[in-house]
Parts: sequence; structure tokens; C-alpha cells
Amino acid sequence: MASTSVKYTISKPTGVTYAIPFPFLEPDHVKVYLNGAGFFNYNLLQETSSIDPTVPLPVGGVLTVRRETPLGYTPVAFEDVSTLTARDLDLVSRYSAYISQEAKDAAEAALMETTAGVLDARGLRLVQVAAGRDAGDAVNRGQLDSAVAQLSAGAAEASTSAGVATAAASQAQADAVSSAASEAAAQSYSDAAMGYRNDAARSASDAQYAVQNALPKDLSGLPVAGSGELLEDDFTVLRKFASTVKTSLRSVFNLLLGRDNSWTGKQEFAGYVAHGDGEPYTTTKTITATLPTTPGWPVTVETGIGADRVIRLSAICIQDGNLRVPPSMALGASKHLYYVYHEGTTVVAASDELGTLVAGRVLIVTLTYIP
Repeated sequence: MASTSVKYTISKPTGVTYAIPFPFLEPDHVKVYLNGAGFFNYNLLQETSSIDPTVPLPVGGVLTVRRETPLGYTPVAFEDVSTLTARDLDLVSRYSAYISQEAKDAAEAALMETTAGVLDARGLRLVQVAAGRDAGDAVNRGQLDSAVAQLSAGAAEASTSAGVATAAASQAQADAVSSAASEAAAQSYSDAAMGYRNDAARSASDAQYAVQNALPKDLSGLPVAGSGELLEDDFTVLRKFASTVKTSLRSVFNLLLGRDNSWTGKQEFAGYVAHGDGEPYTTTKTITATLPTTPGWPVTVETGIGADRVIRLSAICIQDGNLRVPPSMALGASKHLYYVYHEGTTVVAASDELGTLVAGRVLIVTLTYIP
């Protein structure tokens, strides 16, 4: 334990004096430090051998009181033929003892090599440590903080790079899967296109064959123009020839539609609908009109289609977002809102006294007819 210094932990900012537990030769040989820095705002009370601060001190701080006897100090000035007293000898002895004690305390406070061959700082901080340069040098706190910051930045960058690499790998895998799927889809489309091409080639070949064979090859039995009056047998021959041509042309039409001649269903082609072998072809026509604004009075629209060729007539009126199909009934009544019929070559739309609900509304009429 040091015998020439003492440390106090400050518990109160004022009202406390701090004892000097060691002797000294002169008051200015006593030095005071506050948190390691020289402190001069105090009074040295020699009668009580204590330090009395004249300013408030920081609570929790450390106040160090140390004796520092100067090496060049001369406690007694000897002269020739002077009388040597016990006091003089005592001062010289005390001076030497104080110097020795302070040197011992300084040596103990310094880094010392232990018997294990290492330096022991005894848990004390090392301050003002220069930055290390060589591989065997010690490093200070600033160098360590800088190295830690660089490592942290490197780790963050590595983490970011790893995330980017992971995302790129995932995207590459997804692209590979998508590419495989696209390749499979392309192959499927290619196969389908090849099938359509083959079907088209077969249909074209069949159609060419049918056209070439549509008309009878043997025309020798037909009546010859200018050979005189046609007989009953001639008409029979002509009817048979016409039936053969009709059947052949139907076969060509069926082939163009992509079906065989045994087909009996419904097929649309170029706006016309075939309803089966031996049935007529039909098409549609849409007409737009406006219902009369006065209930009970009709409106007529020319269609150019005879009633004998109309197979189906349908009408729709849009009234406040609702579709009204005739004969639409008024709510809670047995009266028609309006009605539509075909007469001659015109469509007639009329309404009775309840027709005010649809008066002036747009009417869409669709006709299905034999062309």
C-alpha cells in the first residue's frame, strides 16, 4: 500500500475536509488531483493536516492527495564552522526518508514484471498509449474501436452481398423453372400447330377431291338443248341430276366446315347456321328501334325479310337497368308493358296504357331467318 498518497471518493459536493495521512516538510510538497487533473481550489489546514476544498466537488469523483518532495530541495544549508544540531540532522534524515518512500510508491505504482515474466497493471487503466505499429505492439482503445467498426461494416456488407446472392439464386431458379415451363408450352403449341396443319392439309385434300367429284361424270343421259320438246322421262332425269348435284355440294360444304357427311348437329359458318342434313341454313339480323312515347301507339321498323322466312323473333328493352322481355307484365297487374310481332316485312312494337314505364326506351330486336 502506498504511504505517500491517498484517494477519496467524493460523496458530498461541499462541507467535507480530506485528511493528509502522511507527514511532509513543506505545505507546497502536498499535491491535490481531481479525477487525475491538478486541483488548486483548496486550503491546506496545517493544524488539522487536512484539505478543505473552496469549490463544490463532483459527487462520485476521485480526489487524490499525494506528497511530492522535490529532489532539488535542501532542508538544511550547512556552512563551515557551523553548529550541527539534532534538528538539522532530523530534517536531512526525514528528507531522505521521504524521497525513498515516494520512489518506492512510484515503483510499486508502475508496471512491474512478475515472476511469471509478464507486466502486471493490477487492474489499473493505461492512458496515453500510443497507437501500435508493429505486429508485437499493443493497441489503444481508438485502434480497437476503428477495427471493430471496420469489421462490423464488413460483416454488414457481407450480409447484404449474401442476401443479394440468395435473391439472385432464387430468381435464377425461378427463371429456370419458368424457362422449362415455357419450353414445354412452346413444344405443346408446336405440336398443336403441327396437328392443325395436318388437319388443314387433309381438309384441303378432301375438299379438292369433293369439288372434283361434285358433278356426275357421266352426262350422256341428260337431254341436249335444241333436241326438241322435253318428255316426262327427261324431267325425271333432270330432277335426279339436280338431286345428285345438291348432295355433292352439301358434301363439299360439310368438308369445308370440317365435319363428315353423317353430321346431324348445328354448325356456324361465315354467319350462317347449318341445322343438320336436309335442314335449312339460317342467319340472324339485329334491329334497333325506339318504343313510342305515347302508350298504345305502335312503331314499325322495316326489316326487308318476309314473315314466311322468319323462324324466331326476340326483343329486349332496357328500363332503369332492368331487362324487359315482352310480353313483360307490370308489377301487380295483368297488363303488358309492351309487345312485339312481325308482320309482312316489318317489326311492329306497341304498348298499352301501362307502357309509360318503357315509353321512349331503346328496343333491340333480333331476327333468326332463312336467307
